[in-house]
Amino acid sequence: MSSIHAIEFVIANAPNIRVVPSSVIPEEYRQYVHDFASPYFLKSSKVDILLHRYETSMINVIFFVKEKTIVETQVKRAFHVCSCMLQGTAEVFVKDIGKVIFYQGQFSLLEVKPDKLLLYFEPGTYEWHGINFSVKQINDLAGVSPMMNKWMAIADGVKSMVVSKHAGVIQEGLGGRFRELKKMGVLDKLKATWVQNKIFEVLILVVTYFEGEQSPDTENNDFMLFAGIKSYIDQNLDIPHTIGELAHMYNISESRIKKGFSRYYQIPISKYLVKQRMETAERLIRESELSLNKIAYMLGYGYPANFTREYKKYHGKLPGATR
Repeated sequence: MSSIHAIEFVIANAPNIRVVPSSVIPEEYRQYVHDFASPYFLKSSKVDILLHRYETSMINVIFFVKEKTIVETQVKRAFHVCSCMLQGTAEVFVKDIGKVIFYQGQFSLLEVKPDKLLLYFEPGTYEWHGINFSVKQINDLAGVSPMMNKWMAIADGVKSMVVSKHAGVIQEGLGGRFRELKKMGVLDKLKATWVQNKIFEVLILVVTYFEGEQSPDTENNDFMLFAGIKSYIDQNLDIPHTIGELAHMYNISESRIKKGFSRYYQIPISKYLVKQRMETAERLIRESELSLNKIAYMLGYGYPANFTREYKKYHGKLPGATR
């Protein structure tokens, strides 16, 4: 067993395998190191874990899963948390709530009390990001939000509960705040104030999201799944997605991701991937001074020649002719 702050990890389906701290972060994991806190690395034969934590306000945990694994996480203090799955899809068992699927690109508001949580992982990489709100921050919005008023009423209780009426989709505004918080390029003497202001911005965005929604589709879990997939693609055009990889990330079949995406957005997902890259490329060429090679790399093309070929096929002209 290894611990950091108020969290502990064991491998529930192989308790004889220890998760131990290491002072060396493997080179292949260094791209996942964030700026907002010193990284803490734990390793085992089944799963490696990279953890960052800033005071009690923010925690980021990345699981590098090598084999099918159940990770037991011991939570020792209550959290009023915005739970965000930034990469991968996993099942989580929370006492009093039951088993919940955390889909990549979605967030939920949870009241989590001290207890053991079980996380079920297939092989792959998973990134979970938690923003912990203070009771004061929740109370500041209780007068204008029925959801926050409900949260205040259960904050002193003994049971873990789901506060939001359903999972939400991490859209650009919220995703941008997460990226800012993970980079945290501010002076140390201003850091605490800056972080709390950003966290309050996150709280306002999630309240606005839930209180302002009107579409009946938001009550449809299947719609929310594909809205999350679409939003994830839009915010990560630099990743050379394949349908197979996306299906694996969301723990669904390739057939389902193709049929579901076409159903909700009236365009095959393969064509949507090209459309978003090519329209973004045209905008960047017209509005920025970035080199064509830089734009190609930003949009997930490892070879500029592939970008040029795709651009000409889509727009009917070479990238240079647009500029």
